[in-house]
Amino acid sequence: MRKVLVIDQEHLVCRVAALGFDRWANTQVVCALNQEQGRRLLKETSFDLALIDTQLPLFAGIALAEVAANENIPVLLLAGHPASLDRLKRYDFPFLAKPFSVEHLLYAADRAIAEYRFNLSQVRASAARLRLSVDSMAETLAVSRALLDQSKGRRLRDTLAGP
Repeated sequence: MRKVLVIDQEHLVCRVAALGFDRWANTQVVCALNQEQGRRLLKETSFDLALIDTQLPLFAGIALAEVAANENIPVLLLAGHPASLDRLKRYDFPFLAKPFSVEHLLYAADRAIAEYRFNLSQVRASAARLRLSVDSMAETLAVSRALLDQSKGRRLRDTLAGP
């Protein structure tokens, strides 16, 4: 029996996925409505696929995708917001755009499971690229803040020194 985990705050997405996977014989769908429950299930249970929403708080969807990949569970990230879709495309994550048809869901799921080694390496590489980008932005922001603080300090000294 195949097991699919859906991690999404929207109960409706879980229901749609469960109804869609009814077309696959011998498939059980388990739903997690928050990141803590999803993380626990990924660590404690073996799944053939994880569908993970990217709109979970604080990049939790991407972090959960890494957990799944490290547990050798193929992943499809779910996104409906244009910015999230752009980020998934830019970093080459395997994803499914919301709203999705049942046919598209089953096709993408079948492909992710059939090509699970590629899926796992893609998730890991994409997450590493995203993390590198975020780290680089944080470093640039820190340098910018330091320069801004230094500039403010000079202006204050100039103002206090007077004409």
